Amino acid sequence: MIPIQLRAGGSFMALAVVLVILAVITFFAGNALFTFTPATVLICIAALLFGAFITVTPDGSGLRSRFVAQLAATLLIIVSIFIPDIPLFVTETYWLLLWAGAAVLCALVLRRSAAK
Repeated sequence: MIPIQLRAGGSFMALAVVLVILAVITFFAGNALFTFTPATVLICIAALLFGAFITVTPDGSGLRSRFVAQLAATLLIIVSIFIPDIPLFVTETYWLLLWAGAAVLCALVLRRSAAK
């Protein structure tokens, strides 16, 4: 059984990676502002699911739940392609990096608490 702290920590790490990737893409596109759309939110949710269920146990238990979570994450990404790009809110790109840093800190605190 994987402790909940490791699952949540993995989710925060995956979210941080996605936020950094989005910030880098926005930066290289030459935009100072990042627009959150429903597609972006679905991708972030997919990253949270992916991060929570990517941890593997030595005995291989939980294979079915991991498969279902990965399938749900993949379906969320596919659905995000087809939904309209309605802006939910706009923020400066540096906020994505700050949120990613906060997610990494949360992940490290959670993972450290699981190690005790």
